[in-house]
Amino acid sequence: MALVGVIPPGLLNMTAAKISLKEGAGRGIMFSSGVSLVVFIQTYIASIFARYLSNRPDIVEILQRVAFVLFVLITIYFLVLASKNDEPKIEAEIKSKHGRFFHGMLLSVLNVFPIPYQAYMTITLASFGIMDFERLSI
Repeated sequence: MALVGVIPPGLLNMTAAKISLKEGAGRGIMFSSGVSLVVFIQTYIASIFARYLSNRPDIVEILQRVAFVLFVLITIYFLVLASKNDEPKIEAEIKSKHGRFFHGMLLSVLNVFPIPYQAYMTITLASFGIMDFERLSI
């Protein structure tokens, strides 16, 4: 499910494609490796979070309200405020392949939106009996 969540084009995939085209496939692979490492960690955290949420429906209700407010604020930001910023982009040249690995890790850590998706999918898999919340399954 984590793979399905990161396949659609997005910030990380487009950045990996851009790096591969401009700097070569090796640097693109290093960037993608950094992203993949963080996605594995985020998926693990989401599974643990899903186990906790499955036992606490009162927390789920609070999170739904908070998420609604956050998504409304993010929508307003992107529709109103972000469209006004027309600053020129300055690209830093990174020579090290390890720099691209850590760059991928940094961007992936900043991208926390997959965690709720992965937690939801984990709860869905558990409801169908495909997964349980034992330590080995997580």
